[in-house]
Amino acid sequence: MIAEPPGPELHRSAEVARLVLRPGTVPGVVERVDLLDGASTVSTTRFAPAVDVGGRATRLDLTPWTGTPGEPTLVVYHRSRQPGCRGVPPLSRAAFRLDPTDIKEPVMTHPETPEDPAVAPERAVVGVAATVDFGSTRTVGGVHDLRSVFYRPRQLPEEARRRAAEVGAFTYDADSDPALQIEAKTDFDPAVRARAWREVLGWPPLARNHLAATRAVSSDIVVTDGVVGFAEETVGDASRIRGSKRYLADLDREVPGTGMTGRDLFPRIYRRFLELVVEELDLPAGPRWLSVTFPTRLPPDRRDALLELLEKDQIASQIDMRIDEAAAAASFYLLKRFGNDAVLGVEAFRLHARCPQGFRAWDEPETWDAAREWHENLLVIDVGGGTTDCALVKVAVADVGPPGAGNNSPGRYYRLQPQVTASGGRLHLGGDLLTLSIYTLLKQRYGLPDSATKFAGVEEQIGAERRTAFETLWKAAEQVKKIGLGDEEPRRVDVVFGTGTGGDRNTVHVAVDKLGKGHGDGKADRLIAITAEDLAAIVDDVALRVATLATGIAAGGLHTLRPTGDKTPYAEQAVDAVLLSGGSMLGTALRLRLEDALRERFAGDGLDPGFELHFDETYCKVGTVLGGMYLNAVSRFSPHPEDPKVVAGLLNGRSFFGVDVTRLHTNLAADFFVQHDAEGADWSEPIFRRGDALTGHGSAAYAVSGSYPLIPHILVHRFDVSPGADADQHSGTGTAVTVWAEDDLQYQLAGTLAGRGINMRFEIDQDERITLQIGRGTPRPVLDGEPAVTAPDAPTDLVRDRTLVRDLCLDVVNAGIGVLDLEPGDYLMSAGTRVNPGGTVLAVDGRLLYAATPAGTPDLRFDLLLEIPAGHRWLSIDEGGVLRTHEKRPRLQTVDRLEELLTADEGTVFQRRLNSPSHFDEEKDPFNGTR
Repeated sequence: MIAEPPGPELHRSAEVARLVLRPGTVPGVVERVDLLDGASTVSTTRFAPAVDVGGRATRLDLTPWTGTPGEPTLVVYHRSRQPGCRGVPPLSRAAFRLDPTDIKEPVMTHPETPEDPAVAPERAVVGVAATVDFGSTRTVGGVHDLRSVFYRPRQLPEEARRRAAEVGAFTYDADSDPALQIEAKTDFDPAVRARAWREVLGWPPLARNHLAATRAVSSDIVVTDGVVGFAEETVGDASRIRGSKRYLADLDREVPGTGMTGRDLFPRIYRRFLELVVEELDLPAGPRWLSVTFPTRLPPDRRDALLELLEKDQIASQIDMRIDEAAAAASFYLLKRFGNDAVLGVEAFRLHARCPQGFRAWDEPETWDAAREWHENLLVIDVGGGTTDCALVKVAVADVGPPGAGNNSPGRYYRLQPQVTASGGRLHLGGDLLTLSIYTLLKQRYGLPDSATKFAGVEEQIGAERRTAFETLWKAAEQVKKIGLGDEEPRRVDVVFGTGTGGDRNTVHVAVDKLGKGHGDGKADRLIAITAEDLAAIVDDVALRVATLATGIAAGGLHTLRPTGDKTPYAEQAVDAVLLSGGSMLGTALRLRLEDALRERFAGDGLDPGFELHFDETYCKVGTVLGGMYLNAVSRFSPHPEDPKVVAGLLNGRSFFGVDVTRLHTNLAADFFVQHDAEGADWSEPIFRRGDALTGHGSAAYAVSGSYPLIPHILVHRFDVSPGADADQHSGTGTAVTVWAEDDLQYQLAGTLAGRGINMRFEIDQDERITLQIGRGTPRPVLDGEPAVTAPDAPTDLVRDRTLVRDLCLDVVNAGIGVLDLEPGDYLMSAGTRVNPGGTVLAVDGRLLYAATPAGTPDLRFDLLLEIPAGHRWLSIDEGGVLRTHEKRPRLQTVDRLEELLTADEGTVFQRRLNSPSHFDEEKDPFNGTR
């Protein structure tokens, strides 16, 4: 089990001072340790050579000090352990606030779960949340255990009781379990809970038995009489079914060797893996909440189909598919940056982060100091066995202290708000492509005929023999890849076909008797060399393709971060850090070649190649699920900034940290084009552009395209890299890999409708689901409900001749500050805007709606119109100026059949969600039985 470790331990006696670091508490090599008392340094210890503490418990002897610090803070200066990466990793600082009584020999034992779950009070059994990353070659699960953990002995030592009282979160009851008291009485405030756990029990709440990951297991499966298991549970290779993840792209296709379609197979795969998670992590039951990651390029209707299957199978009470694999990898980076002490982590983050205009503190100090939000641009490249996922993530931290606490309160409320600005991926680009190239070389150089390993569509016994030959040669290719690409430079690997064993570490043996009759029987051992030059050429091809994809996504995402309006000057944005993850990154030669290729492409495309590079060898696979669980866990327990207890805490100097994952997809992450005819599309004018903001909240957020002539065959293309910039993006017609959604209308009816002036437009949501809307004119909303209750002196002259005559804005007056300084883009709806026929619908994220005095009025003022009721996120204004608020977005006036538009009123639409074509390319599947 892999779990988040506790913090450091500091021991001191009259003769010696010693620091104990648990595995992973500080990643990498330690160069210096300081002990501070407030702002004064009482001890400094330098280590030459630096001490590698990344993967094991380590004791460091420190320079002794005199006296007991009243406000001790331990500062550890370290460099990330990045074996084989180019350049010197940057020096990082990890700070740990301690209590003076913590500097001594430990007196408390670890919290642990009870041996008998029956002794746990019912109120303590909350449940388990899990995240599953089912990869092409490896699968891993993460768990956030929401059950209480128990402390033994139940009686706290005297000094721990005193600390419990000092925390102030609850009154300590000596007759009750202290861990349960912390869990039950600090539920309102995770920051207080974390402090209570650290100071009373000795470690944070997300410790052992709270945040954990399974070991990564092979994704190869076996199917016996309809029962699905993982290959590691069985013995032998011939029955293995590899690469089943590819069938997510077409759930109706039969998966070879299983006798089942993807619809039948995948619920069984996920159910069986969850059973393994329960066994490995010793959980009392399966998870109540399940989060499933997915490839970035998997279209939303395919995700919806898988989600529907899992929900129908009831493998968990609540299932979601909100986080793709690139975002999950980014989340692990955030866990490492903020996980130990979030508030200190934020302060360290701000020192090197950018303000919204792109400046760092040393570029424009005044602009940076005035900001309330800071960010880094993180490029995530996740290269797995079968897929590559890539995203540019704006890692933003905002100071969101509530008005009630004032701008100068001693405590701060920081909120982590990650936002994906560009994303994409390739469904057939990963480590298996390397293996396939080596497999092909071995087969060609040994002279094995194509038929020897083709098992698809042949008689059962012959097919079984040929599958064995394929598995034998594929396994040899994987061994060559692991050996030949394991160092900084590719090296030669000798492959011996025969019956012998032995040889040096650069030799792979292939048993010829498994290649089939007549393909090696009675022949002497034969050596086939896969040279360093062979492997370098294979690695270069994959590295360049991944680098091209990542550079294009980075360039597109950075372009969207340029401020708009009058918020100038601004600095050109750059990629601040690159995170490499995924099992294929364990191949050192591939990882280093990718780094080189990425810096070369950045420089060639005018991007700054001086980014920091991060790679964690230990967590390159399991980091995705740990990161996903971290985001879910912290966001689930984040208190609201305006909670009275939070406001009181801020005024008393307490700081808070929260996570908002609803902003992960608030802007479109790619360009979308509609193909107008058989000749193609106008690739210079997308219908949706990367960076376009979505209107609305959460799953209801959307954007609307312009209007286009109606055509019978509709293809919408998604480009994560600019058209023509990446050879892996086919920009042609038909079933091009860029086609994201499609529809076919009856040809003659479509022509008749187009002749009547009926057009089409598109709507896209935050999951990139695309809805086709066909109609004449602007779609008309159905405005149900009574008019809103307005303020007593609210103006009534909002609309004249279907035109808004006053600017509408939200929360423009702030208590204690006065009228905010607004720019035109800050208005909810500007004067001079035409009200749509039937009414205009607006998303609102505020409490008070104001109307500015009409243009030309000598004294600008803002009149209160109404208070938005709690839970209402939508506002409508009709052609008469009548206002309504709505909990849900008002529906459109629609018809059920397309031909009904011939007699329908203007503004009535026919709409339906578009489906994606199958991107399952059997020719690119290395396990299709034809290799």
